[in-house]
Amino acid sequence: MSHRNRPLGRARTSWVVCAWGFAVAAGGCSSSDSAGADADAFDAEHAPYGAYTPTTLGAYQLSFLGTSARVESRNLGTKTIAGMTFDRDLVGDPTLPDHGFELWVADHSEAGSIDFGGFDARSVVGAPFTATLASPVHVPLAPTVGQAQAVSGTATITSPTDLVGQPVQVTGSYTRTESDASVTTAAGVVHGCNHYTGAFVGTGDAIPAAFRGTEVTGELWWHPSYGVVAAKSSSVPLDTLLAESSDCGAAEVGSFAVTRKTAVIDATHPFTLDTYDCAQQFDADKQTHAGMLLELRWLDEASARTHNPVGYPFVHVEFGTVFGYFPTTAPLESAVSVFHPEENGLGMNHWLTYVNQAAKNESGSDGIAYHIRVTVDPGFSAIRATARIHYRKIAP
Repeated sequence: MSHRNRPLGRARTSWVVCAWGFAVAAGGCSSSDSAGADADAFDAEHAPYGAYTPTTLGAYQLSFLGTSARVESRNLGTKTIAGMTFDRDLVGDPTLPDHGFELWVADHSEAGSIDFGGFDARSVVGAPFTATLASPVHVPLAPTVGQAQAVSGTATITSPTDLVGQPVQVTGSYTRTESDASVTTAAGVVHGCNHYTGAFVGTGDAIPAAFRGTEVTGELWWHPSYGVVAAKSSSVPLDTLLAESSDCGAAEVGSFAVTRKTAVIDATHPFTLDTYDCAQQFDADKQTHAGMLLELRWLDEASARTHNPVGYPFVHVEFGTVFGYFPTTAPLESAVSVFHPEENGLGMNHWLTYVNQAAKNESGSDGIAYHIRVTVDPGFSAIRATARIHYRKIAP
């Protein structure tokens, strides 16, 4: 990713990013639960959105060093360092798949912690470089609110022009300041977050003498369904805000899969959730009912506290397959959010539509695609849409 500011230099930038990487690792984790679900155990009509998983994809509005851009997060598989397996979590420009900022995180969230092994920065802040920790940094995820947690680590900074590398040491602490925080993002206000603050200092030969000992501060908000939803640092400066989240799960052929998405829509940004988009395959079973749930809410929370309906004739909803659609009734108003229970009790109204159908009469093979689409007429306020499709996956 390019920027218009003058380069900070690899040495200075490496320790700044490494320090803030500790904070990102402290706030972000994944669940070992799959987004897929067994047909008998999963309630497609009433289940909440669900936990963040390794297959969760996030889209963010990033402001960094004076440049604003849309970036996306995704998992690239795993990496082994000194016998430990780490997830490779990449954040970067979706049009440049080989570039970005890749964090190495070993998820032990069920035990309440993660390990951070380093990162690889590829053309994000000047020349590419890699920071590999001598020993993984162990990070408790839910320490007592208000109790600072000491963090320290030693890394080697290498690059294509310096394969031996130079050392950098980072010391500091992070604090979980709130356990039920709200933060404004590009996707609206997100409730039910853990809020962390951190401060770190870097030393070592990889850092120019003028910057050794300079403190880097920042804060981060983490949500159990989306992962990191906001991260800010005035030291860099950095401002990252969640725009949308989606997840295709990791279901195998013959089992039930869940694909889900939440995003902001308006007249120029329609909403589509389609099983075909997960693997570019018609792998949904037309012989088995798919449970499809859509929840709409005015993005503005003051508007969401009114009874102004979010639906036809100004909001157009379609539940369908490749060649047809399923008739639906008008969305039903509900004071309770199915997908976002952390919002319940805040006085906001939601508009729900549920379809449980198969497409047995559709021509062709048994492999099809199910979709949910929403469009908004010009002149109407932004809407938050959240949807899920629970379907049986077959060989295309």
